[in-house]
Amino acid sequence: FFNQQGENMFYLFEPLWHVEKMLTLETGGTNATASAKAYRDVLQQLFLCDFSQLESFIDPLPVNHITKSLFRRESSSSLCEESVCSPVVKGVFERYRCKTRRCGPLNLTMASESCLKKEHRVIKSVRVRQLENLRPLTKDPRLDIKFIQLVRDPRAVLASRMVAFAEKYKNWKEWAMGGNVPLDDEEVRKLKGNCDNIRLSAEVGLRQPLWLRGRYMLVRYEDIARFPM
Repeated sequence: FFNQQGENMFYLFEPLWHVEKMLTLETGGTNATASAKAYRDVLQQLFLCDFSQLESFIDPLPVNHITKSLFRRESSSSLCEESVCSPVVKGVFERYRCKTRRCGPLNLTMASESCLKKEHRVIKSVRVRQLENLRPLTKDPRLDIKFIQLVRDPRAVLASRMVAFAEKYKNWKEWAMGGNVPLDDEEVRKLKGNCDNIRLSAEVGLRQPLWLRGRYMLVRYEDIARFPM
C-alpha cells in the first residue's frame, strides 16, 4: 500500500538488512543491545532523509554516495522514480536493479533530495525486535512518528521461510513429517524468541503508554489478506 503512494510517500524496504549483515560479519552474531541502538540510530536518520549512517553499513562502501549494492532497491518504488534514476553505467551490474525503468547505480544524494520533497516517509522493517527500542524516536521534535505493527501467525511465517530458504530449513520438513521437534535447536530457539518479541511489543502497544498514545496500530496479516480494502 505505502509503496504505491508515490506522489507524497517516500518508502524504503528493509534498509536495516545492511546493518544486520555488517554487525553479524563483524561479531559472528548480533548483540541485541548493540544492534538495537544501531537500528534505532539508522532509522532516525533515514526518517530525516539522511542516508549517511546507512552508507557506513553498505558493503562495498558507496563511492561519492553512489552504490550498486542497496538491498532490494527495486522493492522501494521511491528509489526507482525518474528523479532518483541516474544514467546507466556500461559494465556495472546492479543485483537489485529497478524493474520499472533503466537506471544506473543508486545515487543516495538524489534519494535524499527526493525524500525531502515527500510529505510522508515510511520504512518497512522486520529487524526491530521490540517496540520499546524505538521509544527515543518519539522524543525527537523533528519527527512525528507512528508505528504499525504487522503480526502474522508464526506457523505461516515458518511455512513461507521453508519454501524461500529450503536448504536452511530442511530439518523442519523432516520434523513436520515426524512431529519430533528438538527444543534446543538454534532455529527453534530463534522462532520462539521472535514470538516472544512480537508478544512483548504488542503488549506494550496495546497498553498505550503515554509515549505511544495516538502513535500505534496493531494489524493482523490475516485480516489484510481477507479484507485488503
